Amino acid sequence: MSGGKQMKQAAILSIYCLEEQHLQAQKMHDRDEKWFDC
Repeated sequence: MSGGKQMKQAAILSIYCLEEQHLQAQKMHDRDEKWFDC
């Protein structure tokens, strides 16, 4: 398996995860709890 493809996929996933975090944070900005584990 080539590591380059996996790294690219991980980068895409982490960007997606950050977007999700942002959306969730907007939805429940009154909570401190972390609902996501990237």
